[in-house]
Amino acid sequence: MISWNARFTVVALLLAGTGIFLQARASHEFVLPRTELASFPLELKNWAGADVPIPDDILKTLGTGEFMQRTYRDQTVTASYVDLYVAYRKSQQKLVNHLPQDCLEGSGWSPVEVGTTTLAFPGDTPYSVKRYLIAKGDDR
Repeated sequence: MISWNARFTVVALLLAGTGIFLQARASHEFVLPRTELASFPLELKNWAGADVPIPDDILKTLGTGEFMQRTYRDQTVTASYVDLYVAYRKSQQKLVNHLPQDCLEGSGWSPVEVGTTTLAFPGDTPYSVKRYLIAKGDDR
């Protein structure tokens, strides 16, 4: 028969091992390979893009990462444009403190469509991205 002290020691060691395993697993984050945002094409079929500078005070608020804001205009249709904002952070764990939809909704924008879509750089494998269509009055 196993003594009470031996049972307690085995249970304590199993709990400690589980705790160490879970802590080590939580600190490991999988980071996907990436392409520099600056390499995103300025022209996409009939659409021509122009970079929109992000003010320094906003960049400070956003913290570390790479950010791109660009307006694409359809060259075949008058007054047809799309604003694109892309943020890349190496660590996704820090995004909990700053979600784009929180900023947008706080500024009076409402979500119209939320989902995913597929993008691809020329010659690269297509990949899935989040798509967030917003509206404020008549603006989208």
